[in-house]
Amino acid sequence: MSSDAQHPFFAPLWRRVLLTAFCGAWAGFEFYNQNSTWGWLTVMITVYAIWTFFITYSPPPESGAPENEVVESVAEEPVEMPDDPSEEKQEK
Repeated sequence: MSSDAQHPFFAPLWRRVLLTAFCGAWAGFEFYNQNSTWGWLTVMITVYAIWTFFITYSPPPESGAPENEVVESVAEEPVEMPDDPSEEKQEK
């Protein structure tokens, strides 16, 4: 099952690091301004980002390779099917 964290946008490491660092800096800013409620909220967002982007992150499948590859068999010569099954009985 794919999640939003597996979106191809998050595949480059620098984007995940930047987003997590931004959340951490935001938490620091809130604590600096004596807003502990918002500070703890953004700390929780930062911890979630660390968990999602670094601990449990799995890169998205490559766009060129399908997850479940279906192998199609191709007949060497096309086979003609009768339109009406009664035609098959008349030929015999």
